[in-house]
Amino acid sequence: MKKKRNGKIFTQNVSRMPFRSISSPTSPNETYVGIRTLPEPGQLVEVRRRRWVVDSVRGGALPVEGIGRKQHVVTLLSLEDDALGEELDVVWQVETDAQVLEKTGLPKISGCDSFEWTSAFLNAVRWGTATSTDRLQLQSPFRSGITIEDYQLEPFIPVSLKGIPDGKLFTMPPFSGTTWGKVLEGLEHPHTKKIRPITFDHDLVRNRDDIVLAHLNHRLVQKCLRLLREELWSLDDVKKLNRVSVRSVPDKDLSELAVAVWSRLVITGGNHHRIHEELTLSGGELKHRGFSRLDRIKQLEALVENGKHIASSEELFAVLKERFEANRESIIGAIDARSKERLQNLENTVARFKQGEIDDLNEILNDLEKTIKKKLDEQNDEGSEQLLFEGFAEEERQQYRKDMEALENRLKRIPQERIDETASIENRYGNLAPRTFPVAVVFLVPERMVRTG
Repeated sequence: MKKKRNGKIFTQNVSRMPFRSISSPTSPNETYVGIRTLPEPGQLVEVRRRRWVVDSVRGGALPVEGIGRKQHVVTLLSLEDDALGEELDVVWQVETDAQVLEKTGLPKISGCDSFEWTSAFLNAVRWGTATSTDRLQLQSPFRSGITIEDYQLEPFIPVSLKGIPDGKLFTMPPFSGTTWGKVLEGLEHPHTKKIRPITFDHDLVRNRDDIVLAHLNHRLVQKCLRLLREELWSLDDVKKLNRVSVRSVPDKDLSELAVAVWSRLVITGGNHHRIHEELTLSGGELKHRGFSRLDRIKQLEALVENGKHIASSEELFAVLKERFEANRESIIGAIDARSKERLQNLENTVARFKQGEIDDLNEILNDLEKTIKKKLDEQNDEGSEQLLFEGFAEEERQQYRKDMEALENRLKRIPQERIDETASIENRYGNLAPRTFPVAVVFLVPERMVRTG
């Protein structure tokens, strides 16, 4: 068992990749005789009377005592406000009160959000994958395309500083408690001990140590992003976002009602490692007689990005909801088809990185082998003469023999280690499988239908 509050520890061979390495179960809704249903990544579960989202599932080597079946280690991420982002590993089969609450599927069409809120939510999910892929990549929100309005910073107090334009610096209120209090860490100047203001603009902090940049990996920004991402797994009675928005598009670009679905795509390999994670877009037209998938992703992206947010009338929203529910299974089919297509596009990229890891492994082992052989050759040339030197104590002679024996044994292990590690890499990148979790829905309405209601 282990708990971590500050994220995972990544191995060297994963951190060099442009993909994030995480895990997934062997098959959806895998069931074992005498054991509860195994959860999937993305599902909401209750363990130890707290809500968690499943991050990964890994098969263990030992059977559960008294059951004789394979156990599984499930990595959970806390959704509780006082422990948001906390990580917990449990053996699923031995947790007495563990239960799956629901699977994250298509959002319930019960209301609309503004497109700004939908965009902010999507960015939170997207940046969650980007920052975990490369934790050295720190961007400011302005560099990432965020527009920050005054009303969004209401708890912050604007301050002035020589050489800084007005409206660019803020002081944070005195947050208390363990939940928000941690966002204040690092604001104190290490020498003057004064609490420094923050900025969201990367360019303002150049050659200055009296300002703190709230970059995408800053505690404050990460806290806000986690609160947005939490809506992905929020239950209907506590959710704050519908994850649904409506946009109008020119009649020349679209002749029928349509729907676009943003989904979180997780590609897993052998040993249930997560090889890649990203947001994908899929969708199609919601016609009177059924659903017609839009295969041209660039066209769909243009419709979503160029459309104008509208406040849908009750009559129009009722039509959208009716057609969506009538074609729910077809929409899910389009999402799955898009995931499989994306997997095919990534196979060559994944193969290159697999070969890159194998090449790195061989380079390291070749260097190690060369170094050990050189050391042994040097000692063999001088060893006998050194041992006969009358100043050598018996203890030093014994230690010399042990050192040489250790080097020889290490040299003998290299060929098998090369085989084992290569097989491990091959296995990790083998059996690629896509897993998809719908994130948000955008309805697209031709302008003529907006005018007619």
